[in-house]
Amino acid sequence: MIQPSTIAVFEQEMRKYAAELREIGLVIDREPERINEFTNLESIRTINHMMIPPEYGGEPIVTVGQERYYGLSCLERVIAIEQLSAGDAGVFLGSPGPSMSSVIISALADPQQKERYYSHFLKGTAWSFFALTEPEKGSDATEIGTRISRNGEGRLELNGQKFYIGNGHRASIGLVFAQTNRTPLGIQIALVDKSISGFTAKPLDTMGVRGVQLSHLTFDACQLEEHI
Repeated sequence: MIQPSTIAVFEQEMRKYAAELREIGLVIDREPERINEFTNLESIRTINHMMIPPEYGGEPIVTVGQERYYGLSCLERVIAIEQLSAGDAGVFLGSPGPSMSSVIISALADPQQKERYYSHFLKGTAWSFFALTEPEKGSDATEIGTRISRNGEGRLELNGQKFYIGNGHRASIGLVFAQTNRTPLGIQIALVDKSISGFTAKPLDTMGVRGVQLSHLTFDACQLEEHI
């Protein structure tokens, strides 16, 4: 957890990164795909490994004396997100990294799932997605239509679609909220690799904050090894 004596230093570092995001904000809003040209910026490299625990290869996003911060605590994330979004919300949201899915992974995934997830960002620049919202159901998890079920061969299968999913088109891995039955206890989360058969992602044309490249995801009989 971030120490009170170093809050100002941590905030100052995040503000420095925010200035880099602001410089490219209009470029990315006009042409979201051009974010790939700026992944060598220190700010975007930092976002790419923010929220990765050190036991899974994470690097500190800020070091103050003997203190190392990885963006894992709530206070660290609040300070980082506030400052980086003040730089440019579109670029921050469209940047590579574990993002929102990392919170779920940290709390619910087993060690093998964590290793599988975090390894994507340790290999280099990578994006993730958090797929809850649906075209007709919005973000109400109790009403989602996406389903995890067993096919005729007894294997787990994912079917459905998600809408307005940040970085969905460019992400290599992410989480998909689905139901196994019509009760609150039936809500499950699938850890999905983009290479899985039956998974397609299409970017949507939006107005404002275009850097996040909101997308329409479709899952057609995607076979799963497991779910979280």
